[in-house]
Amino acid sequence: MSGETKSLGLLLIGHGSSRDPDAGGPTRRLADALKAGGSFGAVEHGFLFGVPKMEEALAGLLARPAGDVVIVPHLADDGVYANETIPRRLNLTGAVTATGGRRLWYTPPLGAHETMVELISRTARRGAAEAGQLPSAVSLILLAHGSRRSEISGATAKAHADRLRARGEFREVVALYLEQEPRAANWEDHVAGETVLVVPVLAGAGRHAQDDVPAIFAKRQGRTIAILPPPGEIEDLARAVLDLARKAVLGSTPTP
Repeated sequence: MSGETKSLGLLLIGHGSSRDPDAGGPTRRLADALKAGGSFGAVEHGFLFGVPKMEEALAGLLARPAGDVVIVPHLADDGVYANETIPRRLNLTGAVTATGGRRLWYTPPLGAHETMVELISRTARRGAAEAGQLPSAVSLILLAHGSRRSEISGATAKAHADRLRARGEFREVVALYLEQEPRAANWEDHVAGETVLVVPVLAGAGRHAQDDVPAIFAKRQGRTIAILPPPGEIEDLARAVLDLARKAVLGSTPTP
């Protein structure tokens, strides 16, 4: 796989924050791991909000003598940012864009990768064991951001929840949201189990992960609540990025 991407530049795009530098930490760490892995000719990261801006990061890659560039959104949801904002700001015309004799391949967001369901399941099974419960005895909440501005926001978390529910590993699985219905603030209305595991499907580590999530679940309603880490170790996420890049390059290679 690395031979297919060795000549490529990689741009990893995170949400970021203009007010909280820590929000970009997961994206920076993943970019560092991908650099260390040596599977790409060059790796840069940029943000929708905060610095470095994604436009500047892409310009830096295109200024190098390296080959084409794969752009991977380090986002949890295949929503407005992935489908509208990033393509508009980077002048992308689709899955592959020809510019200045180079090709820019644009992949689905990392959070929509097919391995995420297994990574969420693994995180939840570990959480159940730490709580002294069988997976079949726990309620699982996938906590996503969502948006009131777009109908497509939140669809990725719902799809993950549907697939996990179909697997039958857990007592119940629901997707709840910070900024759209069904809201996480009303979590007690959506799950019946006495032991509740919360898996944040949030790519960043900003205010939501640090402050909002613990506050929402502070009222335990007499139940055992465990807020688990986001799914996937850094190595898992790096492999998923490589897979997205490989599929993008093999799936569409028009002449610039």
